[in-house]
Amino acid sequence: MVLAEIPDNAIFILVMLAIAGFKALAEKFGQKSQDDVYQEYDENDSVETDYEEYTRQLRERQAEIIARQQGVEPAPPPLPVSIPAAPQQAQQPEPKPYKPPVVKKPQLTAAEKQALENLQRDSTSPRYQRRKPGYAATARARALRVLSNPHAARDAIVLSEILGPPKSQRR
Repeated sequence: MVLAEIPDNAIFILVMLAIAGFKALAEKFGQKSQDDVYQEYDENDSVETDYEEYTRQLRERQAEIIARQQGVEPAPPPLPVSIPAAPQQAQQPEPKPYKPPVVKKPQLTAAEKQALENLQRDSTSPRYQRRKPGYAATARARALRVLSNPHAARDAIVLSEILGPPKSQRR
């Protein structure tokens, strides 16, 4: 009954310490030592590190920039050699240019021609021409005519301010 006397927090801490100890032992025996890792590479092998690769690329870019500044441009890559078409393949004919289809206008019959002439003659006669509407003399018609044009409405407001009663006497 010793466990009953120990507080719950202390038990929890002891369990966590045991787990951490087991984990440390597993890591120690599971990993290779640093000496084993370095022994994998032979000193005679030419392994290029990241820094050496970076400096090599940097020198190449500097050489390109200097060559460009001095006017010496590298030769362009060679063009690919064209290979003639195989003899078994037939050459395709050139495509024909597109021509829009010709639309034929329908011919009017004699009756249709006569109707068209009558229509054109009647539309030019003074009987069918539109007349200008007469201006109504009522105040309502005049107000509608003035307010139909935005510029006229603005002018009407300005005139009412000038010619109307002062603001202090308005209700």
